[in-house]
Amino acid sequence: MNNEISFFDCNISIGCTALIAGDRVLKTADVIKRLNSCNIYHGLVSSKTAISADPASGNMKLLRELRDHPHFYPVWTIIPSATYESGSPDQIKRDLKEHDVKGVVLSPKEHGYPGSEWLCGEFYDMLCSIHMPLFISVDPENFTWEHLYMLLENHRSLPVILRNAHYQVDRVIYKLLERFDDLYIDTTDYLVFYGIEEIVRKFGSEKLIFGSGAPLKSPGAAMTAILLSDISTEDKKKIAGENLQKILGEIDHEI
Repeated sequence: MNNEISFFDCNISIGCTALIAGDRVLKTADVIKRLNSCNIYHGLVSSKTAISADPASGNMKLLRELRDHPHFYPVWTIIPSATYESGSPDQIKRDLKEHDVKGVVLSPKEHGYPGSEWLCGEFYDMLCSIHMPLFISVDPENFTWEHLYMLLENHRSLPVILRNAHYQVDRVIYKLLERFDDLYIDTTDYLVFYGIEEIVRKFGSEKLIFGSGAPLKSPGAAMTAILLSDISTEDKKKIAGENLQKILGEIDHEI
């Protein structure tokens, strides 16, 4: 069945973190070789350096690392702060276009700012205007469920992909999926008993985006969760790659 289904990974990271990770810090070529061995030939890649340390240098290094891997696309880490550390929203918009960035990840917890509308609203507006996918994780302090709700409520056409969808997430996210069309779940951490099947049954397979969390997590295990789920082959194809391709196809830098 794997030969019938093309996987496009939304959650790959490369580079070093601020913490020592031992032999799990791999070169970009090694990460992509491992993905290719699992028949994953396309993916979105973020920089661990940008998330755990400095976004500016991490983002630029990410571009250099991906030059020889044209089917793996950059996701930039941005800080939407009043100090304009990543530039003004207009400057960020120009940079995203210039470097053909395919997504933005925010890390409020790691970078020490709240995801509140009063601080980030202008930045969210900019992403919404070009339909740029936003990857975000919920945490108890800096980006709560309330922050996520206000983001979705105020920026209706912004594709928001939730990354840390753990086993308890259904208690909250079902309500959000009912209300917001542009909320999606990255399957990397969505290890819920029959969770994929229930999401597909209640909301459609369009709400799920395949992610592996490579290289710190196993791409093979992530694929198996999709391949062995009790859903149709067509739904598996959508989750594996078609849903993400549709989102990326709607990015419009000319707006």
